[in-house]
Amino acid sequence: MLQFSISTRIYILVVLLFSNWQIAQSQIKYLKQNFEYTRWATVNHDSLFFKSDTVRLLRLDNDVSPTNSDSMDLAGFYGNKDFMFIFFNNANEFQPSAVIVESWSIIRKKGNFLWNFNRSKQVLTLNFNNKICLKYKPILEKGVKIKSSYVGHAPFQSTELLLKRLN
Repeated sequence: MLQFSISTRIYILVVLLFSNWQIAQSQIKYLKQNFEYTRWATVNHDSLFFKSDTVRLLRLDNDVSPTNSDSMDLAGFYGNKDFMFIFFNNANEFQPSAVIVESWSIIRKKGNFLWNFNRSKQVLTLNFNNKICLKYKPILEKGVKIKSSYVGHAPFQSTELLLKRLN
């Protein structure tokens, strides 16, 4: 049986973990259809959605909206921090809505919001008033559970998509 030193074992472990991470990153392939007619939520405390190097989008059922989200404990999921709903509509339009948890107010910015997904480059581009404002690349997808707001109800199963900011 082969004997390896501790440093060799650690090196092998790091190489194997990095290899698995690279394989996992290369396997995520999204299509424009993965975004069309979908609703997502993300933390927006201190405008993190617009500033952070990475964004975690939480896939929502299509009947969930800023005014109809009481069955999911999104505020609890985001640590009672402000969050944002994003609706990717048809014709490459999207609608962001910020939820301020402290006052439970909803803010919708007026303007022309468009989105596009480049399948070959795997890049999601968000435009505001015909100017590119954000570009993201999907890098990881995983299943998550969101606590129900109602006592005795099972948690909601959802998908969380990790996006890396490119600009």
